[in-house]
Amino acid sequence: MPARTTVITSVTKRINGNVVTLKPSQLLQMAGRAGRRGKDVEGSVVLMKNKYDDVKMAHSILCSKVDSIKSHFRCAYSLTVKLLQTKGMDECQALIQRGFSAYMVQKKIKKR
Repeated sequence: MPARTTVITSVTKRINGNVVTLKPSQLLQMAGRAGRRGKDVEGSVVLMKNKYDDVKMAHSILCSKVDSIKSHFRCAYSLTVKLLQTKGMDECQALIQRGFSAYMVQKKIKKR
């Protein structure tokens, strides 16, 4: 759900009754919701302090190296058929080229 501004109210989450600190990649994923594709040039992220999280912990996450992100999207045969039934070839190619996997391939090519 795209929004111009994303407000993050906690740098922790509960898993099986335990409180776990977010990884930098998880915080980045949440922050990445700010800015609407095709409408906004940039988005804003507000990280609010709450009474349970430590400011130093949030600062540590923000200053940490982000783990690499890998796309798990796989274009299955059924998806390809469905796309081709509802859209033209040009639209299908444009959709695939806007995906994260295509972005990562282009990034690797540029590094060479």
